[in-house]
Amino acid sequence: MESTAQPATGASPARETVESLDQLPDKVILKVMKNFTAEDLLRCRLLCKKFGRLALDPAVWRGVSVGEASCPVFRLAPCLSFLRVDVQQLGHCKHLRTTNCAVRELELKFGDGDGVDLKQLIESIQRQESLGRLKELEVEVDFLQMKSRVLAALLKAVAFVAGLERLRVYGDSDMHKGPALGAAYAVRSPLPSTLKEFRFMACARLDNFVNFVLGAHAATLEKIFLMGPMCTPETARLIGGMPKLQDLDSYLLPGMEAVAACESLSILHLELDFPNHATQLGGVTLLREVHHVTDITLDTYFAEDSAQLDVYALMILALGSSRQSQVKKLRLRPGSYVSGEAGKRSYQRIFGAVTDVLPKLAALQELSVTLDLPDEVLQAITPETAPALRRIGLVPSMCVHAWVHRGVVSKFLSANPSLHVALPHKSNPCTCQVCTEDCHQDLRKAKRGHLWRMYLCTHLEDDCDSPEYHDPVTVQV
Repeated sequence: MESTAQPATGASPARETVESLDQLPDKVILKVMKNFTAEDLLRCRLLCKKFGRLALDPAVWRGVSVGEASCPVFRLAPCLSFLRVDVQQLGHCKHLRTTNCAVRELELKFGDGDGVDLKQLIESIQRQESLGRLKELEVEVDFLQMKSRVLAALLKAVAFVAGLERLRVYGDSDMHKGPALGAAYAVRSPLPSTLKEFRFMACARLDNFVNFVLGAHAATLEKIFLMGPMCTPETARLIGGMPKLQDLDSYLLPGMEAVAACESLSILHLELDFPNHATQLGGVTLLREVHHVTDITLDTYFAEDSAQLDVYALMILALGSSRQSQVKKLRLRPGSYVSGEAGKRSYQRIFGAVTDVLPKLAALQELSVTLDLPDEVLQAITPETAPALRRIGLVPSMCVHAWVHRGVVSKFLSANPSLHVALPHKSNPCTCQVCTEDCHQDLRKAKRGHLWRMYLCTHLEDDCDSPEYHDPVTVQV
């Protein structure tokens, strides 16, 4: 029988492939490697000398993200775009505090801190700081369970990290209480101001940490998110003195009126829950004075009584205290959880405040209200009372299709030919009489059970000066 065996070439197909790839220019190989994962790059080290050298080139690692602790990465990788570490799962790996792998964005999950070598973790943070590439730091902590001593040491280490542009601290917490962390931080030399964004969502009594960060980076901060009650007016005073702050999302702070001094502020989102009456009134004063802010959101999701809603109505009225208001976008989210006769009266005050303030907000282009507006409010909205208004977001309590057929709604749309009414709509089958009629077929375009948003208007898109409101679904009525 004639043999079909092929002559030996001395090299396997895999080896021939590697040798042929080895002939490619470095820049071509590097371009391909930029799409590899960390595991792929570490395997490439074993293929050949050229691949081993290129696989450790910083250019291919700058975009790599690693979602868990990896000793080989800590030992071999020159840099990373993102690293997430659950510090309670680090085990015996000590490379994080000695690594030369420079991370741009570091996310540390501490949990309650039990079993964590805090000294090692603080050294790891300081190591990344010393490598000079760390720009974003996120720390997740169980504020309810972590011991005060451990938390104090951790937050102090985080506060003193130099060179950051974004800092986020959050975790499970109790908004009404928190650990006592001692005196204010003392610094031997000023910390360079580099932070652009600070997000803090935690428990009360952490003023020292928050105020140190705000004070140290006051010159550069552009965006602040504070979801933790502060105890002193120092926080608001620091915010009021910031020259570059553009966006503030915060609970009402003691001495909130001081924030009005921040002339660069353009976006203001206030959470009205939990503060005492004096702090709420400080918020009213602030809204009377921030004429330069163009985007305002007022939230009180967890209003506990009618008194809190009454203050909410005062805040709405405060926006129109002068004709200098430059507000273009206004979102009102008062919640709907206060019941009884007192609650009804408070909601009527809110509706009355909306009606009263609209003619005084000449620049207002977008309005959103998370309540079912009564007919008298809809009737009060006209091109004369709201000349710049182009979008209004509403939440009717009835079927949206039935709401569209109401006579007062038809008159409202006809009276405002340039207006787009944004409505949430859930396309589950509805058994109401209106939904049995063969009309407004666009209302049935969404998938069953999917909550989506549509716009109602009385004009054609080609005739519209605000085409952005004709997406995703626009129903002409």
